[in-house]
Amino acid sequence: SLPALMRAAKASHKAAKAGLEHGTEAETVQTIMKQTERASLADAEGSFDVIGDLLFSVVELARKRGIDPEEALYKSTDRFVDRFTDTENTVLSQGKAMKDMSPDELAAIWNKIAR
Repeated sequence: SLPALMRAAKASHKAAKAGLEHGTEAETVQTIMKQTERASLADAEGSFDVIGDLLFSVVELARKRGIDPEEALYKSTDRFVDRFTDTENTVLSQGKAMKDMSPDELAAIWNKIAR
């Protein structure tokens, strides 16, 4: 069994190759925006399917743009981890712990760290 992201990419590619294309790139972006709104309004139970659909649509957009979604997510995760580490180190250098800071204080430090 393939990892979910790779499986979604292969399924999207196979469907498109067979002629089952779910709209243009712009329509896919619109779908992602609608699904994001649905996800923000869904309860915990409904969120599961909505978020799954959203993730699949993002994989479709990546395919349409010639982007490997696995590689894109991997690199994005690397950037996040680096930024989180820098945020954590900044907080520690102030003699504090992240769990003791307010969300606004953490966001201010996070936003100062440029990537």
